[in-house]
Amino acid sequence: MIHRHHYQEFLKSAIAPEVIELNFLSLSGTSPHEYLLYSSELPRRNTGRVSDSYLKRYEHLEDGGWYCGTSDPLTGNDSLWGCFKPDKPRIDPEKGKPIKYEHPPKVSTEAFFLKVTWGIGLKIAIKHGLEDSYKERMAAAIGIATTETFLKFEDLEFWQWVIENSVPITITEGAKKAASLLSAGYCAVGLSGIYNGYRQERDDYRNSLGLPYLIPQLEPFATKGREISFCFDNDSKPKTKQAVRQATLKTGNLFKYKGCKVSVILWDCSEKGVDDLIAAKGTEYFDAVCQARKSLELFNLEGFKALSPDALVYQRYIDLSKAPSDAQLIWINSAKKTGKTEELTKIVDKAISSGQPCLVIGHRVKLLEELANRFGIPYRLELKTLEQGAILGYCLCIDSLHKHANPSFNPSDWEGALVIIDEAEQVFWHLLNSPTCKNNRVSIIETFSSLLRTVVATGGKIYLADADLSRISIDYVEKAIGFPVKTWGIYNTFKPSENRKLYSYASSEALNQAILTEINNGGKPFIFTGAKDVKSKLAASNLASQIAVQFPDKKILVLDSDTCKDPSHPAYKAMGNLNQVLNDYDVVIATPVLETGISITLENHFTGVFAFGSGKQTVNGFCQGLERIREDVPRHIWVAKSSNERVGNGETDLKRLLRSEHQKFNLIFKSLALADSLSSIDGSNPENIQTWAKMACFQNLEAKNYRECIFKKLESEGYSLESPPTDRHYVSEEESKLLLTLAKEENYEIECDSTAAPPNPTDEEFKKLDQQNDKTPQ
Repeated sequence: MIHRHHYQEFLKSAIAPEVIELNFLSLSGTSPHEYLLYSSELPRRNTGRVSDSYLKRYEHLEDGGWYCGTSDPLTGNDSLWGCFKPDKPRIDPEKGKPIKYEHPPKVSTEAFFLKVTWGIGLKIAIKHGLEDSYKERMAAAIGIATTETFLKFEDLEFWQWVIENSVPITITEGAKKAASLLSAGYCAVGLSGIYNGYRQERDDYRNSLGLPYLIPQLEPFATKGREISFCFDNDSKPKTKQAVRQATLKTGNLFKYKGCKVSVILWDCSEKGVDDLIAAKGTEYFDAVCQARKSLELFNLEGFKALSPDALVYQRYIDLSKAPSDAQLIWINSAKKTGKTEELTKIVDKAISSGQPCLVIGHRVKLLEELANRFGIPYRLELKTLEQGAILGYCLCIDSLHKHANPSFNPSDWEGALVIIDEAEQVFWHLLNSPTCKNNRVSIIETFSSLLRTVVATGGKIYLADADLSRISIDYVEKAIGFPVKTWGIYNTFKPSENRKLYSYASSEALNQAILTEINNGGKPFIFTGAKDVKSKLAASNLASQIAVQFPDKKILVLDSDTCKDPSHPAYKAMGNLNQVLNDYDVVIATPVLETGISITLENHFTGVFAFGSGKQTVNGFCQGLERIREDVPRHIWVAKSSNERVGNGETDLKRLLRSEHQKFNLIFKSLALADSLSSIDGSNPENIQTWAKMACFQNLEAKNYRECIFKKLESEGYSLESPPTDRHYVSEEESKLLLTLAKEENYEIECDSTAAPPNPTDEEFKKLDQQNDKTPQ
């Protein structure tokens, strides 16, 4: 029997009446004792009655409450174990809070495998495309029935069918939430607590003995290929959120090691439990939430990135005026085109006018030259020609942040300075992983840490800015400083790309076909590609060649790392004057040399942005490249399903990645380990290896799911994903493929001949050429 107020409680949790009737009952008086106080380990009197001290502890149960039991998933038989929710809970003497649920004392916890009707079972089977399988076992169990009443019959073998058919499982906390999910058509198991899905043996001193393992009731479901989804509470308290994260990862990894596909269901609205969510928003809403669930890998890594801003805003343009005057480390997470650079320009102007030197650190030369123009300070290579030298400060690549650079860098020269690290995520990844930092990495890391400590200790300020800034970068800077620093952060949720059209193509040839059609129709495309090497069909030079053959009257400009360094090429002068120079060209093809920090505000010229995502760039890098053209013109993209660009052994698990024996990885690892050991001598600890490993795990995860990650990121930025136009094309897709292949073969042959023709340079000549910033093709 179920009391009315209990029944109403279950209905408010979106639990179906038939699930309520099969699993819950109301108890009062001494009845709850019979369901809970059954363990042979409990102290008892000679008569077998439980001791008075235990009866006293549990006397509140007599005021009534509701009870829910569970069953053995292998046999379908009832278990003795269950839980009781008292109407008048007792107070936990240690925590001072009510104990909401009571479980049998001195008994190992189990999980809730609730009873279902044939109708609920069929609903779950249909959701997972197993309708025929389920109907077959119904027929075998009770004979074919045609009336609706048979669907209300209790299914005693449901969980056995789930085990045998690898039905996806949703794991939640508590009987009510499991019942709500079952009612919505999800095969749900309820844990008695978030940590109660596994066991960990311990000694008398609470030290772990051996490895953790799944509880026996969950073990039959840990089969290869089965999907396990976790659906714990969406709690707002930081401490509780961290506990939920740890429990999810601990239990989830045990399933993952058994070969299961593990995911995590999350939602943004205020409803705390999944039963509250379904009751408030409906089953269809939860279906959408479930569809957007994240892999356990991504859930784990995003935990490293989660930000806790001091100011959460929704502004078209970022405003830093509310930053406290005593804050010395200020971080900015705000989307592209929200005025980060403009706001930092005001801060630089104010600093220079007051005599405070400014140091701007980046990772791409052309980006820094652009920032130098906007901030009104020189780029590093211009210092020799300026009378004032570095008095006002300057912009430099982090590669040159060491005493052997030209000019030499000395951290002690920057007392009280303003330091700006733009595109911080990419700067730190470049520092820790880029081959261009290889020879001086340890020295650069030491100098960088010393610079940050000097600036903060002498009253200066540090600004970190990035559209994708994460906790990883902020932690890295704080640990590099090595002592407490007043930090303030702002997170702007504004999406400038809201409802902008984004057309996705099924192949690179189809996108190339669209580009040729666009040009033929009088359009002026801006083309973005991650490839520069002519061995790739999608290299900028190959794309330019095939366009030039088809449209010899069109003016084409290629912007890549070679053309931008060649004083004889038009691209050389374009970088500091893009809006004027690009206006003279019908087609512009750019590589990641224009990936970040460049704003092309030219209007009424380009008719579309076309981007090839071959996997050479990071997910953030590709998405950044799409935004270099600020005008709201259609975006057309092709993205490879996965990328071959992996770090180390390609692992997404921190410990497994650090065990990689990849040759390139070992070189980086040794330099970072040396930097960590040196930094610990003077009391600081930048944790170079840990920061690198966290970033590398993310890179590997995104590489494995390259297309999916790019689509999700662009959709989160406000893009509207649509099918491409079906206009009549200039060439067929096969012809498009042939044009790319011919251009690649011809250009590769020309490059091979050009490379073989000149004599090899001497060691001295090579060293000079290697250090030379400007280089002609010759």
